[in-house]
Formats: sequence, structure tokens, C-alpha cells
Amino acid sequence: MMPNHEHEFEAAPGLPEPLPATEKILWQGSPDWRLLGNEAFHLKTLSIYFALMGCCTWFIKKSHGTLDQFTACLCGARFTRSHCLAVS
Repeated sequence: MMPNHEHEFEAAPGLPEPLPATEKILWQGSPDWRLLGNEAFHLKTLSIYFALMGCCTWFIKKSHGTLDQFTACLCGARFTRSHCLAVS
């Protein structure tokens, strides 16, 4: 049976034709996005950094007496967003 399109037949997933006899597939797949995020983009470190910056902002504004409800919500939203990145 001949395929109607050139992309309908795959000897192995992702390969258009069989490998030569002297070659073999060492690895075929896709990276885990959590592992990639943590190791390549340092998402845990970044989330801790932004959580600390949110806490510092809250503490400084609280000590100067300029902490209003909107700013407190912003500091909490920054912490929550960063925390969600770290946990996932």
C-alpha cells in the first residue's frame, strides 16, 4: 500500500525512512517541561527571588506607613504568582 502523502508513512515515529543498518536511535522524545524550567530557566530560584522582593516591598511600605490596601494586595499577588511557579 502506497501512502497518499509523503508524511503518512513513518518507519519510526519522527523519521521519514528506516535508519541505515549501522545506525541506531539513542534517544527520541521530548523534554519534561518542569525539569527544563527548573534546570534551564531556574524557575524555583526566580520564584524565591520575587517572593523575597514582594516581602521586602511590603515590609518597607509597612515601616514607612505608606502601605495601603491596594499595595498590600499587589505584594500578595506577586507572592502568590511566584509561589505557584515554584510549586508547579
